[in-house]
Amino acid sequence: MSEVVQFFKGKTIFLTGATGTLGKLLIDHLLRKCEPKKLYLLIRNKNNVDPNNRAEKLFEEVIFERLRNEKPYIHETVKILDGDLCENLLGIKEELFKELTENVEIVIHGAATVRFDEPLRIATNINVKGTMSVIKLCQQIKNLKAFSYISTAFSNYPYRDIKEELYDIHINCDQLMDLMTILNDNELNSLQSRILDKWCNTYVFTKAVAENAIKMYAKDIPVAIVRPSIVIGTESEPIPGWSGNFSGASRMVAASSLGILRIAKMGPNCTAEMVPGDKVANCILAATYKTGHLGVKSGIGLVESGGLYNMVTNRNNKVSYSEFTKIMCNASQTIPLERIMWPPTLIMQPNAVVFEILSLFLYLIPAFILTFFFLNFSIFWLYKNFRKLSNTLSYFTTKTWNFTYNNTVELWNDLGDEDRVLFNFDMISINWSNCITNFYKGIKKYLFKEN
Repeated sequence: MSEVVQFFKGKTIFLTGATGTLGKLLIDHLLRKCEPKKLYLLIRNKNNVDPNNRAEKLFEEVIFERLRNEKPYIHETVKILDGDLCENLLGIKEELFKELTENVEIVIHGAATVRFDEPLRIATNINVKGTMSVIKLCQQIKNLKAFSYISTAFSNYPYRDIKEELYDIHINCDQLMDLMTILNDNELNSLQSRILDKWCNTYVFTKAVAENAIKMYAKDIPVAIVRPSIVIGTESEPIPGWSGNFSGASRMVAASSLGILRIAKMGPNCTAEMVPGDKVANCILAATYKTGHLGVKSGIGLVESGGLYNMVTNRNNKVSYSEFTKIMCNASQTIPLERIMWPPTLIMQPNAVVFEILSLFLYLIPAFILTFFFLNFSIFWLYKNFRKLSNTLSYFTTKTWNFTYNNTVELWNDLGDEDRVLFNFDMISINWSNCITNFYKGIKKYLFKEN
């Protein structure tokens, strides 16, 4: 039997971030492959929809169709917890929190706000305070085998060379939480650029501080950190090309395929740091297995001695943004979206001045003309927002990072043959042409709901 499956089989697992893209993939992989005893899902009330109703709608999604067909009884394994990362005890009732400390053996923390323009207070409460609360839970769990934290490859954004290690940051988690208490919103907004220092947005900054929280407070916990780069649609499982929402990458592909995004601030020769979602989920499960399999509570020493994994593009099988765009445009021209506004094409321009000049002719003037003649202000709104998207993503699309991924490669090499099939996260074997084409097809089928 698969060693990874054997590790998870019969275990009780607590997962945060269940309604996100990676959360859904982890749920599918755990329930379809691993046969856990119990899977606790932390879900908050959102837009007056209670967690149980959200979970019911969640399991109706196409991503779980294969699970429903293969294991229709599996819902008995799942228990929904009404909670909130930003609240004390994760917003969970005291008796249920105690139930977690008594029964849970594996914790996977994936909940986060991934909005680049999230206000600093909200990003801190979710990404930093939430992580600190999960660590406190782990400290109280009586039989914890492994705790896996899903970070981002760009958490150490100011560095061009990013190793599989924990970096120091100019402000630690306690100091940042103190600022949240001391400063009001106006003061916080005025000081935000100074607080972020060299970090480009609140997302990567708060993920870096969350890693600092693990360094400070997870010293006696068997912990692993997985840092994926930009997550795109699945390579193969449970279905090819699936992406859960209009995230940064899928929004950009959608906008350019519609003909709305015609120029992007990109370096044509820069490496497209993207990883398929199913590969990331498999890497997380393999890392969790290895952490628990070692059977020692070496805490942060475990991370520093090999328990931190950069899940990124392999330099021996990489694709540039120029190649990515060519494949994507070919796919969108062959199988166009039904609501296309302009033939799909994308000019890549890393120079800020040239980008602004071209944007004037390709964005601003056409938007004003269309708005004037058709009195449709939504057109101007679309151009404005997708231009903003291009600027936001430019922090990542105009640079090439030098990531080390020795731990990730070693993790892959240590897997047996059966586990390599069940939990494939090998970045060397990816056929990028097929993967990017399926990514576009998935956006058309699953996000635009077009056949």
